[in-house]
Amino acid sequence: MVMSLIFALHILIFLLSFGVELVLDKVLHLYLLLCSSLGRPRRFSEQFLIEEKNKLNQYRESVRSHYAEILSGTKEGLPTDLAQPLIVGQRVIAIHPKTREIHDGSVLTVDHCRYRVQFDQPELGVEFVMVCFLLF
Repeated sequence: MVMSLIFALHILIFLLSFGVELVLDKVLHLYLLLCSSLGRPRRFSEQFLIEEKNKLNQYRESVRSHYAEILSGTKEGLPTDLAQPLIVGQRVIAIHPKTREIHDGSVLTVDHCRYRVQFDQPELGVEFVMVCFLLF
């Protein structure tokens, strides 16, 4: 409650600095409007984590389906917030799954959520690498 009052005072000072004359009712209405637009704070609980993980998985699945449509040729164009999909033969920098070190390599196969990467150093061989461990 104290933090919300401090927040309301900051808003009031901000508006008064621009010469806006306010009536107390309008300040209260503005404060309630801002508080309602911020939403209710969530507790860091297991249910919260489950919901956030589900949202993340839905987003990942939509991106994968979008990439699959582009690679198959049924869809053209890419939204500005998505990176170009990797293709076979493309040079990448990847984190090796066993050594956890960054190495150069090239993509051999494109799978659903992972790529088979052949590393340049022969002793590292060929490994499946998750998308999150690839640098383009």
